[in-house]
Amino acid sequence: MAARNSYLVVVKLHRESNLVAVVPQLKELLKDCSNGKTEQAFRSSDGRLMGWVMNSNLVADQIKVEFEGSMHTTNRDHVLVLQIGADTGGTQEFSRVKTWLHHHG
Repeated sequence: MAARNSYLVVVKLHRESNLVAVVPQLKELLKDCSNGKTEQAFRSSDGRLMGWVMNSNLVADQIKVEFEGSMHTTNRDHVLVLQIGADTGGTQEFSRVKTWLHHHG
């Protein structure tokens, strides 16, 4: 299995996606991919664009495949999986990501 990596997983849900059904299942999927260590990094005001940071032994493409295989997402929902690390920078608005990386990365 691959070495543990830290990721930022960005999800964009289609306007017709049922947030009440999809978001809890998406959280569970990410929790399963990460062995339970996730943190929400951001969410848009309408809840359709969101990001989580997580550690995983999976590679980015495996996480993407898990998302695509989810019964609660549609082919109009999208995911971007980015590997991140200690050299990740951001303004105060994204300090939660930096703090999470400091403790879990």
